[in-house]
Amino acid sequence: MAKYIYHPKNWTAFTWHDKAINTLFGEVRNIQSKINGQMNALGFSAKEEATLTTLTLDVVKSSEIVWVNY
Repeated sequence: MAKYIYHPKNWTAFTWHDKAINTLFGEVRNIQSKINGQMNALGFSAKEEATLTTLTLDVVKSSEIVWVNY
């Protein structure tokens, strides 16, 4: 089950570790660059289809409602 930041009762008082997050962001950025390079190697229609699929999945996932029973 997905866990969202607002699930804990004290969610407004959250903290994070800058170094750990920055390391993860660096890894994500590296992967994004690799994917970008691979996408540029694809033909125009394949790139557009992949972009459309990604955007569609983003919209669907962001609109999901998660019911939580406490």
